[in-house]
Amino acid sequence: MATPGPAITAQRYIDNGISIDQIFRTDLGDDETRPDNPDHTGNKEWSHGKIPDHRDPVGDDDVDVLIRANGELMVEYRSPQ
Repeated sequence: MATPGPAITAQRYIDNGISIDQIFRTDLGDDETRPDNPDHTGNKEWSHGKIPDHRDPVGDDDVDVLIRANGELMVEYRSPQ
């Protein structure tokens, strides 16, 4: 069985009540689409947060997840967006 693509996965979370602003992308802004190659995986990326024709460096959208001793959860981008 094939692994679902990112857009399908994100939609499944949204359909189950997760707000779109609570879904973090580790490639925010990046656009890896290849119109010349319909089978390229970049063509299947989730379009939310994508900037057309933009390429960004590795590590610029790292996500930090912190679970405190009291159970409080904090999720945020490491660098300001």
